[in-house]
Amino acid sequence: MNEGVPIAIVIIIIVVVLIFALLAAIMNGIAMQHLMQSKGYDGNWFWQGFLFGPFAFLGASERGDRGKADYPDYIMEAIRKATDEHNLANGGWRCESCGKVNPPATGTCDCGKSRFASVEKKD
Repeated sequence: MNEGVPIAIVIIIIVVVLIFALLAAIMNGIAMQHLMQSKGYDGNWFWQGFLFGPFAFLGASERGDRGKADYPDYIMEAIRKATDEHNLANGGWRCESCGKVNPPATGTCDCGKSRFASVEKKD
């Protein structure tokens, strides 16, 4: 007199659904890790994709790219040259230690030398 679906079939269905959910979460984690690394972000992004799935991808889509753009070297050199010329024309300064052109608001070069040390050395 056992009517309805046998309990064994219900358990099998639940196990299959859980396996598919786990596989989907793993794929989301791997995709999230790949996406964020391609945008230039370091670290472990797998767990955000694994735990939050599509919501993590929404958040990731709002993050900008970090790192070098994939332009040919001659285009990057032209951009750098134009930026240097613009900075020098608008009050920027060239570091006497490393030669980098810094914007006017920058007080210390990436190499650690201050703007004032470069200006004093120049005079």
